[in-house]
Amino acid sequence: MNNYITLDGKRYHTTKKSWTPEVVTPMQSKDYLNGDLNATFGATSLLMWEGDIIAPSTAPVLFGGIQDIDKTLAKRETVSFTDHHGTTYPNVHLIGPFPKHSLFPNWDADGNPIYVSVKIKAKYG
Repeated sequence: MNNYITLDGKRYHTTKKSWTPEVVTPMQSKDYLNGDLNATFGATSLLMWEGDIIAPSTAPVLFGGIQDIDKTLAKRETVSFTDHHGTTYPNVHLIGPFPKHSLFPNWDADGNPIYVSVKIKAKYG
């Protein structure tokens, strides 16, 4: 198991939150006035990861920084993703918004870890 993920060719550390994917089945349901329920399920399922990526203001060697993650999030297209287990998903979608927070008052401080919240979705199977 790696202690990082790879997103759009750059490595990033993540927070302690589990990055185990959830399997999500697209569905639509309707509740009728007589109490009946009508549910329609999609033909496939999705994998979804959610958590914070750590993108420092000054990136260490071999890792991405805040400028890199900002560039990736601004693409608005599919990117590649490799999870902590080394499994690669070539076409994932990054779902916003992407709020950021910092533990340092000076966001530009050398090496300041900036946390970027992100949701990642991929087709399952």
